[in-house]
Amino acid sequence: MKTPETMKYLTIVSYRDYHIAYSLNDFTKSYFAQFTPMIRRLTSMRNASLILLTLLTSALSAQNKHTTFYDTAGNVTTWESHWAQVVTGRYKSVYNKSENKKTLVRTTREECAKELHKTEKRITNGKKIGTELPAFDVADVNGNRLTKADFKGKVLVVNFWFIGCAPCEMERPALNTLATAYSDNANVAFISFAKNDQAELKKFLAEHPFHYNVVPTDKDYIRTGFEISEYPANIVIDRNGKYHFFGTGTGIGIFTILKRQIDEALTDDKTKSRQGPAIGNGR
Repeated sequence: MKTPETMKYLTIVSYRDYHIAYSLNDFTKSYFAQFTPMIRRLTSMRNASLILLTLLTSALSAQNKHTTFYDTAGNVTTWESHWAQVVTGRYKSVYNKSENKKTLVRTTREECAKELHKTEKRITNGKKIGTELPAFDVADVNGNRLTKADFKGKVLVVNFWFIGCAPCEMERPALNTLATAYSDNANVAFISFAKNDQAELKKFLAEHPFHYNVVPTDKDYIRTGFEISEYPANIVIDRNGKYHFFGTGTGIGIFTILKRQIDEALTDDKTKSRQGPAIGNGR
């Protein structure tokens, strides 16, 4: 049975390439390493999904669900907040089996650089680079109309996610920090497409703020309009409306990776920014 908790962990799996997003969960990494060669040999999407679901269910049973998570100050926190710190690359999660707890330990500069490189290599998809972003005409969660034309001359940062997606939740604090870093830059805008309806998103965002403009939609619109089938996904569009970066999945150093791509898009594009309304920064 696909329990809610099982489905949360299923979002970590990339069905397209039959690999695991290793950098998000050290337990999942060690558990699945033995099965990766077998999964890669599978040719049936359905069979791959069934096997992965079985493995994930087994993994969840093997890991004690009452693990206590700690923050950087040594205080008890949620698993989302704990892993959000790991995603920054500044900390690693250390599991104490005898006490069934996970604490955060500072990474060295070398460890951080190594994990960031692994994340960037894993999530980057170069197929769309240089091609045009598809046109869109949507309404955000507050009913404001947004079109591709609204962002002409700007670097546009786009995120695709949904409520209950564990990796999406883990990277959100880093994305909020990213949006804040460019809040005074009229040449950069942020928008996200969530496959949830308006009511669901308003309720969720009231407790979990997201500093992007959030657009309610569904998986069919995202899949057909943007060819996105893995979550989360992050793209950077240059000031000419073309893909500068396309990434599926997340991991350690996502803030640094996206910031570098944004800065490159700002530097590389010689097109002068057309000053327009300050939309897309979610505030």
